[in-house]
Amino acid sequence: MPEQLAQPQPESARQHRTAPPRSESPPPRRQPERQPGRPPGRSPVRPRTGWVLLALPVFGAALDEVIGSPLGLLFALCTVLASAWAALLTTRRGLWWVLPAPPLVVAAVTVLSQLLLHDVDLSGTKLATTALKWAVTGFPVMAFSLLAAVSALGLRQVLVRRVAVRSGRAARAVEARQVPVPRRNHHG
Repeated sequence: MPEQLAQPQPESARQHRTAPPRSESPPPRRQPERQPGRPPGRSPVRPRTGWVLLALPVFGAALDEVIGSPLGLLFALCTVLASAWAALLTTRRGLWWVLPAPPLVVAAVTVLSQLLLHDVDLSGTKLATTALKWAVTGFPVMAFSLLAAVSALGLRQVLVRRVAVRSGRAARAVEARQVPVPRRNHHG
């Protein structure tokens, strides 16, 4: 019997016996850096692009209806602001739907507000005439909102480049201000 215990065991049997026990506690979490002025655990609230693009024009249309002018200046201003803001909020991957969206939002809000809040006769040829009238009155808002979105993207690009250039200049200035340390040699 003692001879059996002294015999060499296969490699796999040794590995099972010598494996260290697993620790039951998870590894410690890395705490995010806290920014001054912000409570711990809170990240900055960033609105969703789609909600901005839809909610602000609807809000402007509702204000215009309350005031008494169907889709007037407040609707136009809110739509232009919403398209510029959505263009600034979105990523490069999101541009494919943010840029063509303002004209579609204007058309949808116009049709819904006119159908829901006004007496519109859509029988016979009046449907085409009414739809054309809505398109013509909504076109300036569509154009300006698209122009605002493209301008906001251009402004963002210019600001990003300017910050990159300034940070590059600052790094070069720090390097230029550093005084070279003379090397000491053994001669004396």
